[in-house]
Amino acid sequence: MNKNFNWSIDSENYLHNKKTKKITIKDFIKKIIKYLDTLKKEEWKNVRNMSNNHSCYNLGKQQSEKAKTLNRHLEKINTSKGINLAEEIEPFQIRIPFKNKAFRVFGYIENDIYNLVYLDPDHEIYPD
Repeated sequence: MNKNFNWSIDSENYLHNKKTKKITIKDFIKKIIKYLDTLKKEEWKNVRNMSNNHSCYNLGKQQSEKAKTLNRHLEKINTSKGINLAEEIEPFQIRIPFKNKAFRVFGYIENDIYNLVYLDPDHEIYPD
């Protein structure tokens, strides 16, 4: 059986990005939340196949300081859950259309739920 996409904000483990001040609460709700909610009608396999959505298993190999910070943060989440990253949770990026460019959100997949933990408006994790 295929499972539909579902998501939540992991408020306990959310990693604040000072640059998210560029997005208002209104835009966050209208753009980010609305987009993620529209994906709920999709099966996970379709979300995975959408352009520029991808697993982030190579996150630890990225050279940017922001990528290193996010990778350490996800490792801490994994450790706090007492699980092996390769076994239970999967770091994942979703690209959301936003104004003149895409807005990237990062999180992890656990029990078929996407848990949002980081907003990357300037593509600092995977620079273009």
